[in-house]
Amino acid sequence: MPLRILDQERSLLVSSRSVSRTQLYRWMWLGPITLAAFQVYYVREVGAALVIFSVLFTSVGATALMLILLDRAGQRTLAWAGRKCGLEWQQVM
Repeated sequence: MPLRILDQERSLLVSSRSVSRTQLYRWMWLGPITLAAFQVYYVREVGAALVIFSVLFTSVGATALMLILLDRAGQRTLAWAGRKCGLEWQQVM
């Protein structure tokens, strides 16, 4: 049923129930505000997930880098120690 204006000053008739203008305006503003609040909440959640995954990715990358550097340092140390002891050390890589 379409929206009909009964009285310009006081109320509108929606279906069979009368609603005052202030209630109608309140609901008209409440809908977009609720939608905006959900969008802000969603953006905050996505931002928090981005921060968490960035920290995890950085920590995994830093750990991998440290393991690679320790491996290379270990190979050089073993090669140096081998030369001092008179042994040959061949680098695998």
